[in-house]
Amino acid sequence: LAGMSSHQAMIERTQEIIEVNSLEGDRVYVETLKSKHEILTTLGETPDQAEITTIAAIEEEILELEIRAIGDESLVKTTTKAHHIFAIAVALLSLGTALCGMSIIVNQKFLWGAGLVFGAIGTVGVGLGVLRMLI
Repeated sequence: LAGMSSHQAMIERTQEIIEVNSLEGDRVYVETLKSKHEILTTLGETPDQAEITTIAAIEEEILELEIRAIGDESLVKTTTKAHHIFAIAVALLSLGTALCGMSIIVNQKFLWGAGLVFGAIGTVGVGLGVLRMLI
């Protein structure tokens, strides 16, 4: 569950990075138009109003994307934390299961107790991971 959600969040983040990169081309285009307008203004000519509207629209789109990317970046961090909690919890749960199994083979009660402790910690970790995913 956490791996899937983390994977989806990373895919979404990658798509946002691609969008930002494509908008970098637009940003260069805007800077070129602004330079053109400065040159035209210096020469005493009037810049094209359609270009001014295009500049404003592209700058607004870039700003919206940057704001959305910042918000989504925090989602990725949260999802990644949940993934790490799940990974550690599953490892502890597996360790607990292995220790309990070993205790049967070697007939040592302390291994069984250690297995129960690690298993309980792993179970709590899985629960915390689920809560992190839901919140």
